[in-house]
Amino acid sequence: MWHALLVLVVMMSCVPTLVSAHGDGASFETIVGDYLVDIGYEPELPTSGERLVLDFSLREQDAEAPFDRVWVRIEQYGKTVLAGGIGHAPIGPTTLTMTPAREGELKVYARYEQSQKTLAEVSFPIAVAPASENEGVMPWMYDALLAAAAAFGGFVLGRRTVRSVEKDSKVYGKGV
Repeated sequence: MWHALLVLVVMMSCVPTLVSAHGDGASFETIVGDYLVDIGYEPELPTSGERLVLDFSLREQDAEAPFDRVWVRIEQYGKTVLAGGIGHAPIGPTTLTMTPAREGELKVYARYEQSQKTLAEVSFPIAVAPASENEGVMPWMYDALLAAAAAFGGFVLGRRTVRSVEKDSKVYGKGV
């Protein structure tokens, strides 16, 4: 019984880390010259105050195109929120993680470069929703469920230990 509970607790703590930017979110794709620019983002409907992950990919004829870096600028309400170069990751996606502070439209500009030569340049909007009124409810519920599972597990293991001590005391004739 307690093995099943332990498996449940481990699964609950691991599942939230299995989300990838390109797998569950949205994607902006466009052709620029010989290249397919694919910028994925997650969540599909970003919310202010919550994490936004951008995934930068460049493809050429069904294969990944080589690039050194992506220069990214993100604007909101006409002001630059973030700007800088992101080195191309040799393994896995080339990723940028940020937290939009305000609701409204983000304008994402991306320029892919190889040896200081521009390969492709794009821009696209991402709508950011206002923070939820119930913000913090789900993490609180998750923590409470985890605490309840730990307390239940402690109770079951504790009862088992008490019964084991009582059994030993009867067998060996020692008082508890």
